[in-house]
Amino acid sequence: MNIPKTDTLPYERQALKKENVLLFPELKKEIHRIINTISQDIPKVRFENEEMDSIWDVSADSLEQQGRICYMNCCVGQTLFFIHKLKEILPANNIWLWIEHLYLPEEDNSQNFHFFVEIDINWGRYILDFSHDHIVYFYQWTYKNRWKHSITSNFINVIPSTLIAHTDSIFDIWRKVGMPVEEYRVALSQHLAKLKQDNTLEQWEDFDKKRNKPLTLVDGEFSLEDIQDYLKEGFSEMNISKLHISPSTKHNIEAHRLVLHALLQQNTPENKRRVSDYLINWHRLQS
Repeated sequence: MNIPKTDTLPYERQALKKENVLLFPELKKEIHRIINTISQDIPKVRFENEEMDSIWDVSADSLEQQGRICYMNCCVGQTLFFIHKLKEILPANNIWLWIEHLYLPEEDNSQNFHFFVEIDINWGRYILDFSHDHIVYFYQWTYKNRWKHSITSNFINVIPSTLIAHTDSIFDIWRKVGMPVEEYRVALSQHLAKLKQDNTLEQWEDFDKKRNKPLTLVDGEFSLEDIQDYLKEGFSEMNISKLHISPSTKHNIEAHRLVLHALLQQNTPENKRRVSDYLINWHRLQS
């Protein structure tokens, strides 16, 4: 099934006034508090297959009432709950829900969606991403896809949290912005069948024993080791697109050399532009 995709925002950012809000240390402290609340009050559990049909129908309100979440595909529920709690301390104008459309070649090109949060405020733009297991990445823009190299992705839409109520599921949200909800349900059905197949007691026990840990907020900037791992895969367009590290002073010279080398291996106009932008930002930060 071909899902319609768009690179444009459904709502103009310029129409939303950005507020003067918490300073970064205060914001990070509040984010830690919300993450701890999610970890303690909404634990990951195993659902029976009959319950799995509703894993994408969760809302912040339903999670608060049920006090649990399926350990499979939990990023949508955790993300919506996080947005609900973050709106208690930040103006909704500063918070955006990003939705990434994933194609899974290992599952006969079945489709899934990944969700993360952009916090857009006067002193910067930040990403909060319930990535995998207990890891929650928090870092300065731009988003870094950390899924397996074999997964391809497209951004499908970006939604201001002003449109998101605490009772909304992702399907309710999609309806509000005019997206084809029933097509998305059909697209997700193949992946759901795979999840049900994998939903064994043995897999749950392995997850519960090894990876079901309290949520941990992690600095999501790419390390030198991350970059080297990507480069080992070769200079494909997919790997190149993942090298969105910011040229901050915390990255050493070797990391920057590797990024530029990777970009220049494919002599495309887009990569030339990215190298130019990268060098301009690097020199600006060093001045």
